[in-house]
Amino acid sequence: MTDDAPRHDTASQPSAPADVQPPLAAILDSIPDLLFACDPAGRLLFLNQAAGRAFGLQPGAVLGRDLHEVVPASLADRLATARHNGDGRRPDGFETFLEPPGRWLQVRCFPGPDGGLTVSCRDITEGRAHEEELRASEARYRAMVEDQTEILCRHRPTEGTYTYVNEVFCRFFGRTREELLGRPWHPEAVAEDREAVRAAIARISPREPVVTVENRVRDAAGRIRWIQVNNRGLFDDQGRLVEIQAVGRDITERKQLIEALQASENRFRQLFEQHSAIMFLIDPHSSRILDANPAAARFYGYPREALRQMELGQINCLPRDQITRLIRQVEQRQVDHLVNPHRLADGTVRTVEVFATPISLQEQTFNFAIIHDITERQQAEDELRRAEAYARSLIEVNLDPLVTIGPDGRISDVNEATVQATGCSRDELIGTDFSLYFTSPYRAQAACRQVFSTGAVRDFPLELRHRDGRITPVLYNGAVFRDETGKVAGVFASARDVTRLKEAEEALKAANRELEHRVEARTLELQETYRKYLHAEKLSAIGKLSASIAHEFNNPLQGVMTVLKGLRKRAVLADEDRALLEAAIGESMRMKDLIRSLQDFNRPSSGLRRPMDVQASLESLLLFQKSDLKDKRIRVERDYAPGLPPIVAVPDQIKQVFLNLLTNAADACQQPECRITVQTRLEGERVAVAISDTGIGIRPEAMEAIFEPFYTTKPAVKGTGLGLPVSYGIVRNHGGEIRVTSRPGEGSTFTVLLPVAGGGAEAGDR
Repeated sequence: MTDDAPRHDTASQPSAPADVQPPLAAILDSIPDLLFACDPAGRLLFLNQAAGRAFGLQPGAVLGRDLHEVVPASLADRLATARHNGDGRRPDGFETFLEPPGRWLQVRCFPGPDGGLTVSCRDITEGRAHEEELRASEARYRAMVEDQTEILCRHRPTEGTYTYVNEVFCRFFGRTREELLGRPWHPEAVAEDREAVRAAIARISPREPVVTVENRVRDAAGRIRWIQVNNRGLFDDQGRLVEIQAVGRDITERKQLIEALQASENRFRQLFEQHSAIMFLIDPHSSRILDANPAAARFYGYPREALRQMELGQINCLPRDQITRLIRQVEQRQVDHLVNPHRLADGTVRTVEVFATPISLQEQTFNFAIIHDITERQQAEDELRRAEAYARSLIEVNLDPLVTIGPDGRISDVNEATVQATGCSRDELIGTDFSLYFTSPYRAQAACRQVFSTGAVRDFPLELRHRDGRITPVLYNGAVFRDETGKVAGVFASARDVTRLKEAEEALKAANRELEHRVEARTLELQETYRKYLHAEKLSAIGKLSASIAHEFNNPLQGVMTVLKGLRKRAVLADEDRALLEAAIGESMRMKDLIRSLQDFNRPSSGLRRPMDVQASLESLLLFQKSDLKDKRIRVERDYAPGLPPIVAVPDQIKQVFLNLLTNAADACQQPECRITVQTRLEGERVAVAISDTGIGIRPEAMEAIFEPFYTTKPAVKGTGLGLPVSYGIVRNHGGEIRVTSRPGEGSTFTVLLPVAGGGAEAGDR
């Protein structure tokens, strides 16, 4: 609505419909977007025809009604928010789905200075669907790119930082995507080649969007490799270069081959001079004969020096423009075999066969030609061609069934492949209606009529029937041929067997379905792995929190102990009171030991190995778990070997192992009055710590998997499957081992064996 629209006193009476001038109303009704406006009280002032059709309303019948009575509730609520939050200056915009009419709308709200609201809605349903298709297409494109064997990357043209690298790129350079993305490309290139690469990339423009560069790089093993990279520029609508996409391949072997070829130039020169065949080196740009061997001088009757001053057109009888075109075709490897008339020094014209190819010598490209005089052979071949009216051999060697069909639809000739495909002899086929050998004669006749009417038909699907009943799917291709007068003489047709193609298509569809199933299964596995890692992180956070709590309790406990010890020294107490005081001091000391054990357990590992008393560590852990074991009514028995030597280890890591095993033993004791036995002994040069329980034991089929990460038989809230794998890794790192024995229903025994001090590990080793 405009600023000239009439305003209404919303405090005194309901707003009346806006007085829209007839020309303006006609203009607004012609707009395909949905337009409507409301006053500060939310009453409808205007509604164009497009909005009326979308909401199923008659504009004249709803003016003055509340907006919530007119438009869907979800849209009305959003509009009410925009109307209350608007300051009359900044428009608001959002996208919403309306049901009905089941369409996506892009909504723009324009708050008025008086608190009213003007709304414009555009139907973007088709655009949203197109965006979904683009996202699906991008996913397919990304999978295709990742499956490529070439090195693929994209980088920005100014700072040269990577924006994308594929998996082959990462493997080739031995880096991860995280290490490569956002960093410049040039460290991969050898320093001597970087300026040349930058100069080549600088040439990229809309006129020259693709630049090919060959340069040296260091691969993941540090070896210098040659790569050929096609750099394609990606431009915005104004033609500005915004990104460069590079596709590279390893050409080290090709470079080595080129060096070997260069090293063999001397051998080529000897061959050139001594061979009896006629040889030329020709400049492809000027058509000048750069060199001719002695055999050429003898054949053409010119001295070699004279040949070196001549152009090819002085001996080749073809027109000059045709000679120039053939030289270019040889240079571009479009042709390598020619038959031309050449004139000798005495004026004789001979027919020669030329085998030509471009070669590189001393970093220049020349056309190298070997020439044979085939005059006599050509004459014999001409006589043979005149004697043979029809090129039977060209038809017979074809693997596809070939037939010629007359204007009456009858077969006039066939090749051997047709005989094999139909099971009928040549004599049986010739003169019969060609459509009789297809499963649908009507379709075959329609294809033939199309050839006669349009001149050709391509890949017309038919089914060829063998006389024994076999059916072969084929693609029928045909074209008319003409007689000497230019009149259509018939149709030359071929039938391409596509049986294997159809089988391959079915196999590809099956493979795609299998791939989709595998991707879905792998996605579920990754989600489960993520959930387990998240649970492990939660356990780590709990450990840090317990350490913080232990620290906060230690300070006030120390104050309480100081007061109690002072009373014990100075106060005169009755025997009963003094016994209570001593009990309080003892319990405080026990709390202090528990806090110290909690701090030791949660203190980060220093990674230093030092002599460690195994039995003292076990006692501190049993003290730490005393309350939990008592609550579970688990009895602990100790069987410590006297005089047990210390081990050299990282104490907190070994404590973690013992704690994991004690926790597992406690979890296995699911019945009251279970027993945990902690035993130490000396086995040769190793200390053995055996933790046994009388719990539920381990099933035989689970014994192979208990040290696998994330394998657990406990509920998700009690176990992550990481305790035993971590313990196994720690013990192996200390040069020890873990033995497990278990019988279902009778308990398990985990025995940890660690080398004693002096067995090769010194204190302070990491």
